[in-house]
Amino acid sequence: MARKSIPFSFNGTSLTIFESSWTVRSLRDRLSEEAPKEAGENKLLAFFAREIYPLLASCSAPIVPLEKAFRLPPQDLDNWYQAARQVNPTWFDLSELTEEEVTFSDGRTITVQSNRPSVMIRRMYLEEQLDQGTPFEAPRDEMFRRHLYPRLAGCSVGDVPTLEYAMAELSDERDLPFWYDAAKRQIPAWFQSLEEAAAQAVLDAKDEQAKKNKPAEQ
Repeated sequence: MARKSIPFSFNGTSLTIFESSWTVRSLRDRLSEEAPKEAGENKLLAFFAREIYPLLASCSAPIVPLEKAFRLPPQDLDNWYQAARQVNPTWFDLSELTEEEVTFSDGRTITVQSNRPSVMIRRMYLEEQLDQGTPFEAPRDEMFRRHLYPRLAGCSVGDVPTLEYAMAELSDERDLPFWYDAAKRQIPAWFQSLEEAAAQAVLDAKDEQAKKNKPAEQ
């Protein structure tokens, strides 16, 4: 019985995606080790080479070079991901790829997406860019800049607000909660960890304050 395979194409490139075999799995493991070395100091490319590229390239023939795969348009990359997981479902998270629209008070509309390669890359790109920015003095503002905004914008496409616009112009009574709730429905894990970290930060702050208020021992 022949292994399962399906044709796939993007941007003028035709591939065949094959069901896993011993050789395919070995190639996947080898790419996981070797592909990140090709990325050098490029953190975003290294992430792609480590977490995404081996799963797609190893089961596809002819093999797509790392740089070419990395520069695919988001929709082509996500379609390749869907095709690969159709053939090799045990390699992937089989959650449905879903999305929902959010309309802000100013009339702009965005689409919030569930986790997929383009979403992971977009979040990491934003985090990398914001890491190079100037931190805010207020801890609450810095938490939004460094942790919350990259998650919200990372899983969103369309007329996505910039960091500055999101902080200054979106309503924190309506717009931000709606955006947050939609993003959490699409990728719960991203926001559960953030909420746990925020709760721990509150506890740590209370402990620190209690230590400061504790009378010195005689």
